[in-house]
Amino acid sequence: MKMEFRKKARILLGLILFVFIQSYGQEKNFEWNIHSPGFANGVNNEVAYINFGKNRVWGWAEVTITCGYNYQLATGKYTKRYSIGRNVGDGAYFHQKSEVPVIFGPISTQFKLGEFEINANGDLVLPIYHLVSTSNKLLISVKGGSTIPVDTTLFSIINPVVIANSETKDKMSFENDMVLKGKLGLGTLSTGNHKLAVEGSIGAREVKVEAYPNWSDFVFYENYDLPTLNEVEKHIKQKGHLKDIPSAKEVEKNGFYLGEMDAKLLQKIEELTLYTIDQEKSLNSQKNQIEKQNLRIDQQQKEIQELKLLVNELLKKGQ
Repeated sequence: MKMEFRKKARILLGLILFVFIQSYGQEKNFEWNIHSPGFANGVNNEVAYINFGKNRVWGWAEVTITCGYNYQLATGKYTKRYSIGRNVGDGAYFHQKSEVPVIFGPISTQFKLGEFEINANGDLVLPIYHLVSTSNKLLISVKGGSTIPVDTTLFSIINPVVIANSETKDKMSFENDMVLKGKLGLGTLSTGNHKLAVEGSIGAREVKVEAYPNWSDFVFYENYDLPTLNEVEKHIKQKGHLKDIPSAKEVEKNGFYLGEMDAKLLQKIEELTLYTIDQEKSLNSQKNQIEKQNLRIDQQQKEIQELKLLVNELLKKGQ
């Protein structure tokens, strides 16, 4: 009797342990792979949907697509990662954010993974937009983790349908801040001594140069030796450029540092300001002298006129 009881207890304990392990594994991770139906050739604006059914998902999901060659080469890898929370039924809740950690190869210009939606049947679906009209089939891989069990048997792929849209290719994007401890080259393999090297232009609304120790306000110090304009002219004739400013050949060979160059240009602007102030003083002095001279001339003309009148009166009396 005791042996039979122990045997049944072991079987029950084994079943409980099996269910626990299965449930625990299902809660933490899920994965599903499938080949998509073919996107038609010569048809624009086709959209296929990955249907996740009425699963509740609390965690993350990552969808990766790749392709081969049918009517057009579409190799490469395109991965989109989603932070997702979804309840069903009463008190339904839905939240998502996404990022694109990997996207390269021809597939990146031919397909677009959209954002999760809830369709009319209450199913969680993810659109795959076909951005071109050349036929191809996708290999789709879905994986993720959820605190609530996800039943992958509810997953399916819906045949492509034509839905007018204005979707464009995705770009690599990250939801959170990034810190790179090494070097980064954009459009170049050669970073030199720089943390960031860019081959091409950089577009920005604003660029800030952090605290710079050698700003040019020293030009306004009383002990600053401001060169005369004659000295400036002499240097230009001899060197072909302003003093303390690199020549065109030096810039062509070595480039220049933005903060340092801004400081040097400011130095020249401040020197020009001092020249302008001196010129203003000189002009004001000349103006005062001219005004005094004009007053003297006016006085002299008045005196001359008075003398003429006096002479005329004397001439009249002499007659």
